[in-house]
Amino acid sequence: MVVMSGIEDLLTQGEELQEKTSPSIGDSKYIKGYIFSILMIIGILVLAFYPLDLGINQVYILGLLVVPALLLLKSEIDRHFVDYYITSEQVILRYGILNQTTESTTYSNITDVTMNKALNERIFGVGDIHVNTAGHDGEAIVLNGLKNPEKYKRMIENNVNNSAN
Repeated sequence: MVVMSGIEDLLTQGEELQEKTSPSIGDSKYIKGYIFSILMIIGILVLAFYPLDLGINQVYILGLLVVPALLLLKSEIDRHFVDYYITSEQVILRYGILNQTTESTTYSNITDVTMNKALNERIFGVGDIHVNTAGHDGEAIVLNGLKNPEKYKRMIENNVNNSAN
């Protein structure tokens, strides 16, 4: 059973929610921020505790840890406020904290579905699904950082085929 979590207003009568998911922590969009933040933390700690005569108090240097901590927090907040829904009729992307944006496309409008896995995403077993529609420049919806993206690609393609019949 799939938990609805507030998308009931987007579903038509008889439409069923098949899957709800979110980006994985292994998504390249977020992993770069994590790595950069960790490197900053290591650099600040080395600067604070390695005996260099910089004439700066260690407390001030340690205060710089706020910057990578905020970057880590931003990456996590961004990741946790993105949801993907695959229903029997459409693909839905909902994101945002205060201003929530919802994008969707029905299966009858989808022209093709592609999957992309960057090297670091393959290491973490995640990938991106690009849902393309007619009359759209580029992708209509991109589902970033999905764990087991093959499953979602197959699910969307099956629904596209079923809607054509």
